[in-house]
Amino acid sequence: MPDWKDVYGTDLDSRACQSVLQSHISLITFLDLSATGLISTSAGGDMFSWSLDDYAEKWKVNAHDNSVTTLQRSESILVTGGSDGKVKVWNGRWRLS
Repeated sequence: MPDWKDVYGTDLDSRACQSVLQSHISLITFLDLSATGLISTSAGGDMFSWSLDDYAEKWKVNAHDNSVTTLQRSESILVTGGSDGKVKVWNGRWRLS
């Protein structure tokens, strides 16, 4: 995982909020940050991808019937686990960058 200085640059005041991302309607359960974007999941089963350039929502999917409890990804595959007892493997069409 890249250092925050690699993602944001060295002139960032780390105490300043850069943006507030508001699309989830329930508790946020997982965040995955990379140099190309952010993925967030929720207790409601939703999964969002966010741009780090303009903080815009890139895509949303209802990943699980209940809470998303874990997430792992590579460059082409995304794997989620949920409190619904399911592990889901998402193919490359869910662009992460």
